[in-house]
Amino acid sequence: MNLPKATFIALALLSICAGIPALAGEVAKVLVVLDGEEDATVARRICRELGTMGLKAETIEAVADGPTYRRLEELARSNGALAVIQIELSSGTLEVWVADRVTGKVVYRSVEVVAGNEPAASVVAMEAVELLRASLMELHSARPPKGEVKPTPAISEFSEPPAPENTPPPRPKILFIDLGPALSFPSTDSGPSMGLAASFHGRLARRLRLGIHGLVPLVAGSKSVPEGEIKVASGLVAAELLVALNKIDARVIPELGAGFGAAFFRVRGIASTGFTPGEFTLTSAFPYMKAELSIRLTRILALRGGASIGWTTVANKVQVAQRDVIELGRPWIIVSVGLAIAIW
Repeated sequence: MNLPKATFIALALLSICAGIPALAGEVAKVLVVLDGEEDATVARRICRELGTMGLKAETIEAVADGPTYRRLEELARSNGALAVIQIELSSGTLEVWVADRVTGKVVYRSVEVVAGNEPAASVVAMEAVELLRASLMELHSARPPKGEVKPTPAISEFSEPPAPENTPPPRPKILFIDLGPALSFPSTDSGPSMGLAASFHGRLARRLRLGIHGLVPLVAGSKSVPEGEIKVASGLVAAELLVALNKIDARVIPELGAGFGAAFFRVRGIASTGFTPGEFTLTSAFPYMKAELSIRLTRILALRGGASIGWTTVANKVQVAQRDVIELGRPWIIVSVGLAIAIW
């Protein structure tokens, strides 16, 4: 074929970009202007890169006498394009021009090239695409520029600034409220009682929590004796310290700790015929150890279960007809499960 070299290259560029399918939905048109001696593979890479980002690229013949602000702007306007990219490689310098009508400006970048070490087509294409993106990023500034055309959704998405690499992690929550049911085993004789476990904790250090824990009795345990029935409701108010054994941002966090508080046992005697009923409260100091497991559901909500075991400092004994029938709190086991809510 005897086609002029410039015509052959122009036809090649047109066929390359024409062969790239437009994305479904709305697309933004960008013109790619290449120097007559530029390799056609650069057009292929630019079209491919822009196409995967929702933008449609088309080629056009180079502007006469080289690119200038007014020539590139008029080229874009006359062809109904949102932007124009022009690349020139001459005298050891790679020049990339980008004019966009969305922000109303032209940006320029030059790179010195060592003879015989020209950049690959992929490098040139990415340089052009990133320069276009940098120009359009002003759309997301506090005072976005007003060009002569409005940005399409594809342009807005394409120019979205990347998230900062050094974004600090969210501040750990430091105040928590725990609430849930609990089973209390104050004695092997009276059976378990049921209560409501509630805690308020504050984080002292990254893996250390200090809080107040309480157990409110709801359903009493009981034991039958010849004289009637004995019901025992057990409660607790204590301070406790817990240490996390895993990173606090992990989904599952085991914890160990210890506490010290006041235990109380509300005892009520239901008498059979011929016997006298009675009601009284036994109290004692109660040191204990605790193990918990937290499963994070959301950033502020977790499912938390725990078990405590301790020993009252006083032997709390219940007597009927001057005989010991129940000894409370030696040892005392409490098992609870509930929701932990981070409030701050």
